Amino acid sequence: MAHNQQMSVLSLFSRPMSYANLGPTSYYGASAEIDFFEVPYSEEFALDGPVLAALLSNLAQSDPDAALQLMVPAQALPGATVAQHQADQAFEPIWQSFQDSLVGGGNLPGNLHGNVEAALRAAWRRQALQGFKNLRGGSQQAIALGSNVFMTARRIGARGDIRPGAQIRVVVKNLPVSVVHQLPVPFGPSHGGRVGQLRAHPLDMKKMAAAADAIADARIKSTRFLRGASTRLGGGMLAFGPSAAIDFHASASFQNGRLSFDRKEFLIRSAKSQSGNVVGVASGAAVAAGAVGLGLVSAVGWPIILIGLGAGIVAQTVWGSTGMDAAAEDMARKALK
Repeated sequence: MAHNQQMSVLSLFSRPMSYANLGPTSYYGASAEIDFFEVPYSEEFALDGPVLAALLSNLAQSDPDAALQLMVPAQALPGATVAQHQADQAFEPIWQSFQDSLVGGGNLPGNLHGNVEAALRAAWRRQALQGFKNLRGGSQQAIALGSNVFMTARRIGARGDIRPGAQIRVVVKNLPVSVVHQLPVPFGPSHGGRVGQLRAHPLDMKKMAAAADAIADARIKSTRFLRGASTRLGGGMLAFGPSAAIDFHASASFQNGRLSFDRKEFLIRSAKSQSGNVVGVASGAAVAAGAVGLGLVSAVGWPIILIGLGAGIVAQTVWGSTGMDAAAEDMARKALK
């Protein structure tokens, strides 16, 4: 019986029904049709590579879309391609979950803020270390870092001569008293808590490094937006606010000029999105705390931000790619029935 090319190749690939009697011209792709004869055969039959290539090549010339469709199902592919196809299918949910955790609408604001803050802390730390170097070398006697941080040298000669009693003094002022009291060590409050200051010997490099991190932290706190975002309330809004806004938008609609809000739909959607956020925040905080506890990084430096951020993204990726977010959504749906 004669069939058109697409149906013949599809039958041959999809299930063991018949044996193809391929003429010479058919084999090399010159014929527009392939004749099939119904002949029972053992399921041990399998196409070899050249036959498969010839059939697909022939079909691709007349119907490329059909040829592409035949190459997608795993049972229609050679062994190596099957393995690659299965690997791609296994990797797809991981990649999708990673993208959602990194640049998804619910996570992008928090991730962007974390990266910007880490970059600013690194830059301001380098600037502080350069200021210490200039003061220690005698090329400068006073340096202002922004409008809140001031560095001065005492008893250091113009050529970098370190005299008895030499010290470098850093003062942080013009900030709320509550912020001054939260400045990290080695800063300490003075002048009734209105000013934060530290003193260090010019050759005390360990204290200088800690002071550079503390200065970067002070400059973060001197910026109203960054100071607000670094609080628990601000951090919580960045972590959970965008997802809540997206879920609210998806659960609300206007009907007859009035806003209609589906509370159950919002809670179900939030169970999926916010469960991943909770896992990310908790994992990031735990890993960051562990790194500080082991003495690997400073509690106020830029590395701790990237460590916490990276750990949170990894945790969210695992949570989403393993279907735990969908499981949380199903549980919420059943509970709200």
